[in-house]
Amino acid sequence: MKSNIEKVYSKLPKVELSKVELGLVDNFIKSAKAVSNMYGDSYSEKTNIKTIVKKTLRGLEMADSAGQRSLKVGIDLEKQAKNLGVELPSDYNQYKSRLISDIEDIDKAIRIYKQINSQVDF
Repeated sequence: MKSNIEKVYSKLPKVELSKVELGLVDNFIKSAKAVSNMYGDSYSEKTNIKTIVKKTLRGLEMADSAGQRSLKVGIDLEKQAKNLGVELPSDYNQYKSRLISDIEDIDKAIRIYKQINSQVDF
C-alpha cells in the first residue's frame, strides 16, 4: 500500500522531481552555509567578551581591595574614637553600612565574573 506522498511522487514526471530535489538540496546548502557564517561571526566575538569580562573583573577586584582598606580604616577610627572618648559623626554608621553592603555586592559580582570568565574559554 502506497502512502499519499508516494502516490503523488509516482505521478510526477521524473524531470520535475529532480528539479524539486535539487532545489531542496540548494536550499539546504544555503541554510547550512548561513548557520556556519552566523556561528563564525558569533564565535569571533568571544575575544571581545573575554576582554570585557577580564577588564570588568580587574575593576571589581580593585574596588573590593579599596573597599576592604576603607573598612579597615573605619574600624580603626571606631577604636580610636572609643579610646579617646569621642563620638564619630552621626552619618558614620550609615556610610559604614553602605560600604559593607557594597563590598558584599562586589564580592558576589567577582564570583559571577570569574564563572563567566571560565565559561568563555569554550
